[in-house]
Amino acid sequence: AFIQSHFKSSFFGKKGSERELESRGLYEKFTTAYQSHTGKEWQTGREQALLESQNIAKAYAQATGESDAAAVSILDKYRSQYRVSIEDFADQVNAYVNKQSPGFRLNFFVDEVGQYIAENVKLMTNLQTIAESLATKSRGRAWIMVTSQNDMRIRNVTRRTTCSGALRKQSISNSCPD
Repeated sequence: AFIQSHFKSSFFGKKGSERELESRGLYEKFTTAYQSHTGKEWQTGREQALLESQNIAKAYAQATGESDAAAVSILDKYRSQYRVSIEDFADQVNAYVNKQSPGFRLNFFVDEVGQYIAENVKLMTNLQTIAESLATKSRGRAWIMVTSQNDMRIRNVTRRTTCSGALRKQSISNSCPD
């Protein structure tokens, strides 16, 4: 649900303007306007965002009171300029987690991550930074769990130790002493 509500749309710059519409209390007005223009649910239109750009702009203009031309310009800026830093991502995850019940946990599962990033030190460092940022910001309520058949150098972030080592088909508990 988090990914669907925060990062799914390619048209809206990974949901940048949808979050803003929601924060301004205009999201429902936008989705209703979109459906009235197209006869389709917004979730369907979101998946075809590039083909639906004119209808999206009309619905955005109707929901916000902007002109059609201004809406197109705003939406183009979202598409071209919106970027999510690791820190922004961790903040967004934390905000989502904080809106849930006290015992709520959010887990991200990445299968076979090693085949994509095991040999790339920068990507491994980014993954580690994401994991650390999530753990810190969410106070342990958001986790990243990865699988890999490739050897990967990792640091055990969840225990807040400096243990690091290569995992080779052995359990994590055997990799890092308590």
